Amino acid sequence: ALRLTRWWLAGPWKDDEEESLLLEPPFDPSELKPRARAKVAKRDWERVTLPADRHVDLELLTGKKGDDQLWLLVTRLDVSGSEPLEVLLWLQLDDGWDVLLDGQRVSRERRRGGRRFLDWSFPLRLGPGEHQLAVLVEDRKSMSTFGALLAGADNGAPPPGVREHPEPEEKDK
Repeated sequence: ALRLTRWWLAGPWKDDEEESLLLEPPFDPSELKPRARAKVAKRDWERVTLPADRHVDLELLTGKKGDDQLWLLVTRLDVSGSEPLEVLLWLQLDDGWDVLLDGQRVSRERRRGGRRFLDWSFPLRLGPGEHQLAVLVEDRKSMSTFGALLAGADNGAPPPGVREHPEPEEKDK
């Protein structure tokens, strides 16, 4: 599988137990434009590179600890060739999520995972070109676990032609 390591990160936002920020975030998840020196719902976008060999705790990564929080991560994927590709997106999470591909919801679920993270997979159909993948991560208690991998539709290696999109500064090198 291909671990997705290059993300834009924003948050966390403190969740009120009476209302779920996962269900009613303080921004429109279908209209995200992450970039340097920009904000989303009063939070800065930050470029992060996640480890290539494991999931992370977003609280430890950022030093922003707490419970009942919402995090937002966005990355871009490139698909070369002329045919759509079928892939599985695997997420490592311990609570709820909302996943959007090009502004369209793929999956959303509220869960309480406790102290263990769980793996969830979602099929994606990626046409040729660039795609934006956004993941809202709900942290109810304990850690804010996050990891993302792409696999082939058969759960093997991802098909040739799909990769993480390099950021503009990487293209110029």
